[in-house]
Amino acid sequence: MPNNSEEDVLDPAVVERVHHTFFAAAEEIAAAAKRVAQSQKVDCELYVSPRLVYKTVTSAHFDIARYKLFHLKHPTKEKSGAVKRAAYFTKWIVRFRPILFLDRSLTDLLPELQFLNEHLAIQWSTTCIAKELGLQGIRLRRKTLSEFLYDLHFREVSTDGLLAFYQIVADLGESQGNNPIVEFSLN
Repeated sequence: MPNNSEEDVLDPAVVERVHHTFFAAAEEIAAAAKRVAQSQKVDCELYVSPRLVYKTVTSAHFDIARYKLFHLKHPTKEKSGAVKRAAYFTKWIVRFRPILFLDRSLTDLLPELQFLNEHLAIQWSTTCIAKELGLQGIRLRRKTLSEFLYDLHFREVSTDGLLAFYQIVADLGESQGNNPIVEFSLN
């Protein structure tokens, strides 16, 4: 095992830059949700917690650092892939839930609002993958999105499960519909 620590692998400038970017993304999602609620004539008070955003970003980066320490030959020089970052950020966004409702009864009036943090996780992760692939964006089909939102909110999806899901998304994005991911052969 290389003679590095998690702190050696973590670049504080990168963590700080990601923190600010992530906080802006969370506020954007919260503002969009507030607009949806207002269009439905529901008064919506949402809050993006800077403390929970910071915990989310640092926890994801510590997971990435641990991964790099144990799996990469040169952890301080090599960058983890977008799929790894997507999985770890999804894990911690869903765990810490940085977008908060000041009035929990809103989810009774607009049940789709209960998935705001899961939407943030998916949006952040698919954007990360799209950037690495040089795509403008990645959008999940409605059925896939609703099932994934449900699983993230009500079930426990392991990090390995998230890695597998995002790897499939990345593979499909990379092929851009030109090459089949799975080929079947008949007898």
